[in-house]
Amino acid sequence: MDSPARGLWSVGWLLLLAHVACAFHFVHHWQHASAVAATARQTAELVGWEFGGGVYFNYAFALLWTARRLVVGPCGELYAASLISCDRAAQLPLFIAFNGAIIFENGPTRWVGLLFIAALIGQASWTRYATEGE
Repeated sequence: MDSPARGLWSVGWLLLLAHVACAFHFVHHWQHASAVAATARQTAELVGWEFGGGVYFNYAFALLWTARRLVVGPCGELYAASLISCDRAAQLPLFIAFNGAIIFENGPTRWVGLLFIAALIGQASWTRYATEGE
């Protein structure tokens, strides 16, 4: 991963940590049960099945990203021996952002999220297209 991508990877990691801190401070008042209940309610509204376990996926994702950031840095040498390739690991934030900004939101936030995700997909496609010719 080159320097600009490494910087964006680090910014994304910091934004994830800020998002978690803000959600727990301003919305859930540092109550894990509140986060689980809100996730279960939102999931039930969307798919008709009450499931609060998504919070644990977010915890695992944040811990994995933090561990990789602190131990090996963005796409460091240990990725070669990892079960997840650097390319796949880079797609995980997109999956989380898609769910958080589009699936579980509505109104202007959903539309801004859709535009942002579309821009990211377009940029990734253009980068792949541009580098295939080299």
